[in-house]
Amino acid sequence: MYSYFRHHIKFIFKLKALDWFIIFLFTIITFFFIATSLLQDRWITIKFTMTPNPQYNQYGGPDSPYWMSNKIKVGDVQYNSLGKKNLQILSVTSIGFSDMKTWVTASVKAKYLPRQNKYTFESIPLEIGKALKMTINGTSVYGIVTYIQGSSDTLKTYDITVKARLLIDENSPYSITTRGVDPWIADALKKGQIMKDSSKNTVAEILDIETKPAEKVITTYDGKIFIGEDPFKKDVYLTVKLKVIKQEDTYFFMENMPIKIGWSFPLYMEQILITPTIIQIM
Repeated sequence: MYSYFRHHIKFIFKLKALDWFIIFLFTIITFFFIATSLLQDRWITIKFTMTPNPQYNQYGGPDSPYWMSNKIKVGDVQYNSLGKKNLQILSVTSIGFSDMKTWVTASVKAKYLPRQNKYTFESIPLEIGKALKMTINGTSVYGIVTYIQGSSDTLKTYDITVKARLLIDENSPYSITTRGVDPWIADALKKGQIMKDSSKNTVAEILDIETKPAEKVITTYDGKIFIGEDPFKKDVYLTVKLKVIKQEDTYFFMENMPIKIGWSFPLYMEQILITPTIIQIM
């Protein structure tokens, strides 16, 4: 036994610097693979808002064009470079016509980093507000992450009621004398009309509507100014219930439109798109 240990000790002392370097490198690589194997892949649920520009954050920026939003369907998957599935679409909800606000819920295969208490997807950290790039159905898609399983869901919805007025475009030549709208626009709006997303959820409802002849600024031949009625325009006031989210002290409609007096918001009705201006938050 003594000779056995003596033989191995002599062998160790005969090792050269290059031999020790190779042993050290092999040890480091072994520990790296062991540590990597401990980072288990987990299927987790995330939510993101589609965007054509990843530089915008979750509460700003343009909506996705319809051809991009319509490419994403429930059940669609993404595969990694090894041909293994690492993402599956669970739900898709859209609002809009040519440009669409699109929200997606997906299941992704992510690695959990216990020391940092976070996940990575395709070696990129999963963080709320950060852009995520995917390739689905041959289309490159960007999404701004709004929720990660295990974090608090900030997209809790509330119902609020606002009073709003339809205003003529400020660039219209008629805006100098009146802010009323054309009568066929007023006639297209009815009490009880609702705005739905692609999942048939109601996101806005007209509770009441008031229509009257538009006020008009009239200037007499001698320069006097008074307010009269415009026989060709209508003043339209709407009472609308909106489905919103809340961030700190501000409500947002469709996630990125602040509900503030003086601000406008879109209403996508079945046959008309209007953008009334808020005059009262009720």
